[in-house]
Amino acid sequence: MNYQSKSLFTLLFLPLMFLLFVQSCSMKKEGKLEIEAAILYKMGGAQPIARNEFYLLGESADEILKESNLKPKQIAKFEEMAKNVGISNTSKNYNLLMLHSANQLSKLESDYLNSVRILMEKHAVKTLKTDLQGKAQVSDLEPKTYYLYGYSETRGGGAIWNLPIDIKAGQNSITIDQSNAFNAN
Repeated sequence: MNYQSKSLFTLLFLPLMFLLFVQSCSMKKEGKLEIEAAILYKMGGAQPIARNEFYLLGESADEILKESNLKPKQIAKFEEMAKNVGISNTSKNYNLLMLHSANQLSKLESDYLNSVRILMEKHAVKTLKTDLQGKAQVSDLEPKTYYLYGYSETRGGGAIWNLPIDIKAGQNSITIDQSNAFNAN
C-alpha cells in the first residue's frame, strides 16, 4: 500500500468504523412505559387520575412496607379488624391491607401516610406524574419486572395499586383503574 491509499483508507474507513461502533452502543434494548389512569364511575363516566404520582419499584410495595416496619398509629384497631376476618400478619399483602385501612382513616394517619410516600419515593426506580388527562410516560427502562405503586382518592375513599409489570424492549402501556387496583372504594 502506498502513502496515498493509506491516507484514503484512514480518511474513509476509520470514521465509518467509529460511527458503526457508536451506533451499536446506542442501540441498547430499553423499554418505555406509558400509563393511562382513571377511575370509572357508574354515574359520571371515567374520571382521569390527574396530577398523581405513581412509583415504579424494583420490588413489591408490600415487601418494602414489611421490611420498613412502618406501622400506623391505629395498628391495634387494624389488627383486631384483620383478626376478625381471618387475616394474620403472615398473610400475603397484609402490609398493603394495613396501608388501605390507614388511607380510610387518613386524618388520623397522616404521619404514617406521609412516611409511606417518602419510603416509596426512596425505593422508586422511576416516578411518573400523570397529566390532566391521567397520562404519564417514562423511558430508559431496563427490560425486567417492576411494580407500579400508586394511591389515589376516589369518591368512595381511595384506591391502591401494586401491579407487577413486565417491561419489554420498546413501547409498553397499561391502563390503571379500579379493576386492577389492589383495593378500591
